[in-house]
Amino acid sequence: MNTQQYETQKVLSASPMELILMLYEGGLRHLTQALAAFDCVDDIDRMNGIHENLLRAQDFITELACSLDVERGGELAVQLNRL
Repeated sequence: MNTQQYETQKVLSASPMELILMLYEGGLRHLTQALAAFDCVDDIDRMNGIHENLLRAQDFITELACSLDVERGGELAVQLNRL
């Protein structure tokens, strides 16, 4: 099994809470990598690293926002959505 198949299987077999955790961790990972790109010496590489990682983090945050259930989550879900 290759890495892509493993990751796909991991997502498909995860519980809803595990999926939320994966999204949260992915968003944090890409935000951390974007911050690290600020230390890159080459301006082009720096900008590309920042840009790509911020876009990926945005994708994770969008998925987290889409997963909010305001009816079941109540005020907490509303507040999280505002973030």
